Amino acid sequence: HFYKRLARGSEMGFEVEESLQRLVGMKGVVGGVVMTMAGETIRSTLDSTTTSQVSGIMSSLVQMAKDRLKDMDPDTELNLLKMRTSKHQFVVVPDAEWLLIVVMNSR
Repeated sequence: HFYKRLARGSEMGFEVEESLQRLVGMKGVVGGVVMTMAGETIRSTLDSTTTSQVSGIMSSLVQMAKDRLKDMDPDTELNLLKMRTSKHQFVVVPDAEWLLIVVMNSR
């Protein structure tokens, strides 16, 4: 995953920017957010209000999903969380340190 490489090397900002621009350029993608699991936004292509809303909701859902999965099977881990609403679809890729959130149109 690209976000695992972010903490290494001095080109962190460039890698995040390059990766998000590639994702945002895909058909149907509204925007993306890269954040730490602690809730700090590293980079976002969304406006600040939307970034805050999406980051807060998705980080909470990821933590809840991780906890529930551990309850069911301590040896399993969450690799992807996908959620669809009437307006948007959210694809969340969690890691121990990073969270990548991609927001897409549902249609």
